[in-house]
Amino acid sequence: MHMATLKQRLHKKNSSGEYDTVHLETSADLVLVSNGEATVASKLDELSERLINTPVYTPPHSPGEIITWENYEWLVVHIGSRFMVMITNDILSTTTFGSSTEYKTSKVAELALSFETALSTEAKSHLMPVTVEGVESLVFVPTLGQCGLEPMLKGSIGFDWFTSNDRRLAKYNGTYKEWWTSTPHQITDYTVSPTVTELRPTYIESDRGGSGGYSICRPSQYHYGFRPCVAYKF
Repeated sequence: MHMATLKQRLHKKNSSGEYDTVHLETSADLVLVSNGEATVASKLDELSERLINTPVYTPPHSPGEIITWENYEWLVVHIGSRFMVMITNDILSTTTFGSSTEYKTSKVAELALSFETALSTEAKSHLMPVTVEGVESLVFVPTLGQCGLEPMLKGSIGFDWFTSNDRRLAKYNGTYKEWWTSTPHQITDYTVSPTVTELRPTYIESDRGGSGGYSICRPSQYHYGFRPCVAYKF
């Protein structure tokens, strides 16, 4: 059974012969909701009570905290809506970036895939896919922007923890070491003639100085660190 709703507007003729709209006033405790079983006022009271009694969600971890998961120590670097981003506290291994500047064909992307493959099915069920440099995966290498450097690149949002060079430092076998990001950066090489403008991979520096905490090199020039990242669902 369907009910029709009739809407009418009342007008009153004024002294000039024109019509004024008549505004009717009522109260929320008189107006019924669409099913006719309750008033607007009672529904508002019910909603207010529900909101008051709803507990405020508190994430179980916070940026800067180190936790152990899957036999590795992880540094919490970002808290999102019902998830957190973790990166290994230490550099796990070293490698060149590869033969090209593209992350999807790089050696660091291969290492991320190998790390993901080695995770148990149960461990993977806690992770959410993340896309960096056109690659969607459960284990990834963070972008330069996610590391809090040049956030305008690829529209990346810097992770909460990475607000200074000190917080980006990582060790390999007990010694501070550079580590790769997944972001290529355009550079003009003036050391050759004629000069060449090209994309080159970026890496996080191993000391507190340097130009903004990162540098650029040729993809097969140096062996730098691999630090995998994951987005863990609460």
